This record gives sequence, C-alpha cells and structure tokens, in this order.
Amino acid sequence: MQTSKRNGSTDPKGHKTARTKTSGYKTYSYKSKQYRVDVKGFLLFPQDWDEDFAEGKAPGVGITGGLTDQHWNLIWFVRNNFKRINQCPTIFVMCKRNCLGLGELRVLFPAGYLRGVCKLAGVTYREAYMQHLYIEDKSRCLDYSYDSKTYATDIRGFLINPSEWDEVFAFHKAYEMKFPDCLTDAHFKIIYYLRDRFMKESQVPTIVETCEDLDIDLIELEKLFPTGYLRGVCKLAGVTYQEGDVSQTSMPVIADDLNVISANKVYTVDVRGFLIDPSDWDEYYATFRAYDMKIPGGKLTDDHWRIINYLRASFEGTKKVPTVYKTCEANKIDLEELEKLFPDGYQRGAVKLAGLRVI
Repeated sequence: MQTSKRNGSTDPKGHKTARTKTSGYKTYSYKSKQYRVDVKGFLLFPQDWDEDFAEGKAPGVGITGGLTDQHWNLIWFVRNNFKRINQCPTIFVMCKRNCLGLGELRVLFPAGYLRGVCKLAGVTYREAYMQHLYIEDKSRCLDYSYDSKTYATDIRGFLINPSEWDEVFAFHKAYEMKFPDCLTDAHFKIIYYLRDRFMKESQVPTIVETCEDLDIDLIELEKLFPTGYLRGVCKLAGVTYQEGDVSQTSMPVIADDLNVISANKVYTVDVRGFLIDPSDWDEYYATFRAYDMKIPGGKLTDDHWRIINYLRASFEGTKKVPTVYKTCEANKIDLEELEKLFPDGYQRGAVKLAGLRVI
C-alpha cells in the first residue's frame, strides 16, 4: 500500500503515520485508534497512552513475538512512577528497583531504555519539564507547541537576547537548575521586577535595590532562589550576566587553540537545554553545563571526559547517539559507575553534556 507524502505513510505492519497540521508532529494509527506522536514516534501526551500503543510500537523497537510479562512489568513501572512523582525514572532507578542487570534489559529492549522502554510506556524525560504539577498557577500552561522553540544562550546558560525571554524559558531553566519547588507568584514577582528594571535602564538592579524595592530580606530571597541572585534570579529572568562563575581549574587539559575561545560564544539550545547543533559543541560548553547540573562537585573528571568523548566520537561515525548498552560496554563500566558520574541520568546527563540529544 502506498500513500502520498502529503497524507503520510504506511509501514510494513499496516500502521499508518500521518502528519498533523502542527509542524513536526504526526498521528500514529493502530487498531483504528490514533495517537499524537512526535517525528520520532514518541507519544506526545502520556494521557493518550494505552496498552495497544505499546503493542503496536513493539516491533519498531526490535521486539518480536509480542510483549511478555517481563516487558509489561517494566513498562508499567515507568508508567506508575510517572503517575506517582510526575517524572520518568532514570535507567539507574528502574534497573535497581526491578533487580535488573543491563544485559537483561538489553535482551528485553534491544533499542535501549529511552528508545525502547520509555517509548512503549509513552513517557520520556521531557514530560517532567511539562508537568502542570510543576506549575503552581494553572493558568500558566506549558505544552508541546514549545518543543521546536530555541534560545540563544552564552556558555553559562544565560539568555543572550533578553527580548527572547518568556515564562517557558524560566520554567525549564528552573527545572534544569534543580529548584526544589515550582515557580510561584513570589518567584515571578522578583523575575518581572528585574526584567522591568533591565528593560528601562539596560542594567540589572543590585541585590540591595531588589530587596529594598520588593521589601524582602536576603533569607527570603535565598529560599526562593537557592542558586543565588546572579545565577538564580538573573538567569531565570533572562538578563545577561557577564561575570565568570567557573574557575580555570575546572577546565580540562585541552588544545591550546581552545583556550582562546571567547566566553561570549553563543549556543543555540532547545527548551530543555539540549544543544541544537552538535557541531557547536566544545569542551567549554560541557564544563559550564556540568556546573549547573548534578555532577559531583560541579567538576568534570577524566572519567567524565572519557564517556563524553566516546559519545561524541560514536556520533561522528554513525550520526546516532549510542545506546546506554553500547556506552557501558565500550567503556567497560556498569550502571552503578555511570550513575555516580552522571546522577541526572544517561540522556539528561552524559548525552546532554556531550552536546547531543535523541528527542
């Protein structure tokens, strides 16, 4: 059976995928049901999921002969974890809780954790960024129309052009920076104060001015923005900050010509902080990103660089991000060692620092 490119396509199993009117999104059809998916076949809305979706997608992720109880146990683990804490569990958590080794997982889901288990479960790491529960004010609603939006940031993750700022940038940046609570009206009161002052005066008000004008003390400010005034309030408000915040001692030993890279270099990232163009990556990018993430001590070690460089080299050769199986196997490490190096997860940690992304 053939269909025109305009109307979509039909795979060998008879599952039709048609483009929707929204650019980049598709609908996936199976058993007379339609599911909204992205261009790589990942379900866009977890609430649309049912077991038929997983069943229909299974052959496409290398599972032949149907889904077994072992498959369903892991699929439902991901689903239930998501319902409970509104996040997709990392591969580390899933394997530990299910007493599963990496080799066993590979046999069940040869395509990988994200591209196998999570895909069939209809949940990925991006859902945590979009959860309404992360937003106190329900009128502030994030949706996948922002998936294709990009932001130009400097090497420290600060927005280059303040006029490009929106609340979505603030929400995602807060999540990435591991804010303990959702952004509230109290946060936005300060954020909008900074933005108004910056737009009128072309400079950021001092912390003293901010506290005095808004009648708050430093203790309250620290509770709201634990990462600090410049690296917290200013960054979320999308105002430019030029001072350095990572010492040269945390930089890797690299080629001489890399040492003269300007701190003003611009990186284009998606709404979750993943680099859009892998060719824009450099070691300085990874070093500064690690500072904002859960990397122990905020500093990349030789072991981190070994994984990052492997991912980069593998991607250069195949134009694909290697699965966690291949990465562990090639570098002779197990999941526990990988977790210690990249607590954020394989995709949200190692792959992101390598300047790559799968979805």
